[in-house]
Amino acid sequence: MLCTTHKQSQAQIGNMKRILLTIIMVLTLTVGAWAQYATSINLYVSKHEVCLGDVVTFQDNTVRDGVIVRQWTFSDTVIRGHAIGEQLTIYRQLVQDTNPVMLMLVRNLPDTIINEIKDTAISVTVDSIIVGTDTTVTTRRDTTIHITRDSVPIWYNDTLYAYDTVRVFLPKKMHTVGDSIACPGDSVNIKMEPVLNGVSYSWFTQPFDNGNPLAYGSRLKTEPYSKSALYFLKIQNANGCVAWDSVRVYIMQNTLTIDPEDGNICAGKAATLTAGKADHYLWQSMPADSTLDTMSLMAQIAVYPEVTTIYAFTPFGTNGCKGETQYVTITPHAVPVQKVALSPRFIDPENPVMTLTDLSENTASSFWSFGLSDYADGQQVEHRFTELRYDSTEITLRSTNSIGCYVDTAFRVPVQRFASWAPNTFTPNRAENNTFRIRTINEVDYFSIHIYTREGKEIFRSIDPQFVWDGTHKGKDCPQGVYVYICKYRRAGTGDVTQMKGLITLLR
Repeated sequence: MLCTTHKQSQAQIGNMKRILLTIIMVLTLTVGAWAQYATSINLYVSKHEVCLGDVVTFQDNTVRDGVIVRQWTFSDTVIRGHAIGEQLTIYRQLVQDTNPVMLMLVRNLPDTIINEIKDTAISVTVDSIIVGTDTTVTTRRDTTIHITRDSVPIWYNDTLYAYDTVRVFLPKKMHTVGDSIACPGDSVNIKMEPVLNGVSYSWFTQPFDNGNPLAYGSRLKTEPYSKSALYFLKIQNANGCVAWDSVRVYIMQNTLTIDPEDGNICAGKAATLTAGKADHYLWQSMPADSTLDTMSLMAQIAVYPEVTTIYAFTPFGTNGCKGETQYVTITPHAVPVQKVALSPRFIDPENPVMTLTDLSENTASSFWSFGLSDYADGQQVEHRFTELRYDSTEITLRSTNSIGCYVDTAFRVPVQRFASWAPNTFTPNRAENNTFRIRTINEVDYFSIHIYTREGKEIFRSIDPQFVWDGTHKGKDCPQGVYVYICKYRRAGTGDVTQMKGLITLLR
């Protein structure tokens, strides 16, 4: 009888040194007591070919004396027992197509075998010996050693393994070959693949139907039909296991929808064309749209025409039938190009009214926003501003074309407070404050000033807002005294001329 065992030995040599002897060896013994002791596992499996959901029995029928560990290993779990009678029988419901199983037994050897080993001197040839001391380790090979029961403590156990596999009838998902989309009134030929050996196929119009089938085999030819239909394929093997698959046969839908529905789009935006159910499609356009070349097989396409374009769509079935060509027209509309006119170009706190005009091209309507809850509609609006605390205010304009394409813009308009200052005295003969002028921080587009003596004689005039009077008239110094000035101006962007009068004292 052939027995495979692993033995580890230790020996104490003296009080100062310890030698570890590890021996990997194969012993060939002739021991009569082992004749009644099993050297392999008797594994029982109730079925090796089962249907999906069937329960399979796994049973260990090996001689059970001395078993200290029994372990079942399946593809999804490990079941382990430590008592002699534990886990002798396992019941499993299998759901995978291939289910490997392994049974491992760890046993103590019977006393009769142990005693024979103890009483026998054994000569073995070892593959390698590793001898270790406190300071050195050496390795030797091809060495014959002699072991007796007094020189080696032996662990008397062995391990047995058994393997098996259970297969579940679980056909892979089949796919359709042939006609699955056809024109109304056509009959179609369907073939399901892959086809398995030793398996029968039958077709039904209802699932789990055990009545008379429409046809046998993996092929089905339907009658002419006018609507989509669902067919069920029953797959059965020689053991009576059944699986089901299905295939839907479609009637080609000769329809074409467009988004937006009226075919009007904003320039630069897309129109979406969606075709009905078909195997493949032919898209064409006039004028030509080069993007269609890459979308011939797509049921939904997005197009971006730059000019009014007619799109044509023709559907085809898997059997080669051809549907009627459908046509749609897509028209792009230019979006507004914004331009705004303001009068005046600033907000005058004295008269905070402004006329705003939307001069944008392609505009059909205008919407103005001047702040919270302050809105106005119309391409030209007149607005009175009430919020004048800040240096400027924001205005938002939405310009919209005839189909609702819009552009938003926001801009700020300054609040311009008119500030002017005129001195009441000047001294031409001194180094400082020796001229008369009117200063302003505002922009004016009309200006005039006249200076008079108290008798009403004009001695100075100018239309330059940056004028300077040095107190002379025709090159001669004017006498010391009080003079009258009249200033008229018009602020840029307004139509009103403002007049300002005052007295100026000339000192010498």
